[in-house]
Amino acid sequence: AFTGAKPAEWEAYGAVYFSLFQHAMQYHGSFFVEKMVEALEEMTVDSILGRLKFSEDHVNIGRESVILQIQNAKVEIVKPKALASADLVLPNPSWDCRTHVLMDNDTEVCGDMESTLWRGCVES
Repeated sequence: AFTGAKPAEWEAYGAVYFSLFQHAMQYHGSFFVEKMVEALEEMTVDSILGRLKFSEDHVNIGRESVILQIQNAKVEIVKPKALASADLVLPNPSWDCRTHVLMDNDTEVCGDMESTLWRGCVES
């Protein structure tokens, strides 16, 4: 039943995947996986999430991915440049450092630079 709540982003992805599945079946008129994969590699589909075009490696090359980064406790768009709200900050702290600082406030696994960078991400 409709609750009046706004759809979540993941629901949009689900709708797009089902639509893509339908387009692939119709493209070759086949339910066979090989034909559907072939169709996905050959066709381009415009969707509510943007253009979808898959390479032979099965990577979406139809549009540039949006990359987010947390900076000063705020989510920023860093790629593509046309949508960017901030510049990409590199280097990022290692996953070990991020996990320990975030989960148990332990900075012993972090180098000085990593600790400073990660604290800047999680503290405002």
